[in-house]
Amino acid sequence: MKKLAVFLSILLLTLTLAGCGGTNLFEDAADDSSSEAKEFDAIKALDDGDYDYVISYYTSKSNLDSKQQIYLASAYLGKVNVDFINLIEVADSDLDTFDIIASIFGGGEILADTPTPPTSNRAASALSISQYFDAIELAFNTLDENSTDKDVKTMKGVLGALDTVLIIAKTVMDVSGENSLVLTQEGITDALNGAVVDEDDVVNNASDENDLAEANLRINRNLTAISGAVDVFSSIKGGDTSDIKEDFEEFLNDLDYDGNDIYDAGDIADYINHVIVGGLVG
Repeated sequence: MKKLAVFLSILLLTLTLAGCGGTNLFEDAADDSSSEAKEFDAIKALDDGDYDYVISYYTSKSNLDSKQQIYLASAYLGKVNVDFINLIEVADSDLDTFDIIASIFGGGEILADTPTPPTSNRAASALSISQYFDAIELAFNTLDENSTDKDVKTMKGVLGALDTVLIIAKTVMDVSGENSLVLTQEGITDALNGAVVDEDDVVNNASDENDLAEANLRINRNLTAISGAVDVFSSIKGGDTSDIKEDFEEFLNDLDYDGNDIYDAGDIADYINHVIVGGLVG
């Protein structure tokens, strides 16, 4: 299971991202004498973490090219403090796979959408799960659905992984009744405290109208996006990228707990109960 995190860390290194991962896009723009001043300023703003400026600039434009789509999606993620560097730094650690992937959210707590205030000081400054979901959907919608661009496909894979982690988190908070959650394997196990997650719980938290078809469509979108990113690596020459695809397929086999080759809400429930809480991660 830890192999998925290794795949994601390598995947993220191919992205032309700025504020979300520390890459200096400003240098690339400065080397391009044909860049317009406003475009240059927007890329510099992304590098500086001025996400509102980036969002304002690119949402005022139409027909964004692939790089511009990546920049705008990155700004939406930056607004909720998603940090790819966290993931890259722990990718080769002894942490369990779920903990490595979830580290992209900063290793803190996230809040349920409830008027009840959080009970810990640590959670008091945390973001709500809806804030994360909204940012991810905005980023998804920024990207061309039919794009074959490798960076766009890679970003979609990252977003699919993030959204799946959040579906798990929201489901756990709903079942446990907790209004905040430490986004780790241990945090999930402690929150559930022996409670079991079923398919209906996942459906309720992966869809707006408690709709099975809608929930399964979303889950399949996420996994298809990650699979598409793996295909990017399989197409790269000069390196052994086939192992990455094999590792992700192994992850999918673990997720398909009932072995029916269909990835759905029931599989997410089984993943929580048997892999995360069952201690089989890693």
